[in-house]
Amino acid sequence: MPAVLRVRLECTVAERHPPHAVISLGRLGVVRVAKKRILLVDDDDDVRELLALALRSEGYLVDVAASTARALVSLTSSAYSLVIADWRLPDGDGTLVANFAEQRGAKALVMSGYLFHMPSNRIDHRQTLMKPVPPSELVAAVRGCIGRPERSA
Repeated sequence: MPAVLRVRLECTVAERHPPHAVISLGRLGVVRVAKKRILLVDDDDDVRELLALALRSEGYLVDVAASTARALVSLTSSAYSLVIADWRLPDGDGTLVANFAEQRGAKALVMSGYLFHMPSNRIDHRQTLMKPVPPSELVAAVRGCIGRPERSA
């Protein structure tokens, strides 16, 4: 008589933790694949899409926002591993978005073409990137913050 294997799966997604792809059953058993989700906030459509494409091509899940208001809505409705925010946004300050993200458990980077104009108290405790940011430099910074995206096994 063949052996029977029973598996009980329970998944809980806490609001402060990154979302997880659920479970694949294969010959080797159960595999849980964590997805690293990023929120990219920039008001320049071309820059936002170029950087999002670079991150997606590396395997990260990327949501985009063009304003502080949209970013805050995204942060209250979804969990992120990392938020990358432009400092100067049409309706606010990207460092405030980064602070809010950190309060919700995400890591945060700020980027700007005006780093020399940023008040030092806004950049003391977090990594900042000077725009224009080459996509390879952004990917390296993201890997330094949250690691490489996990691949399905």
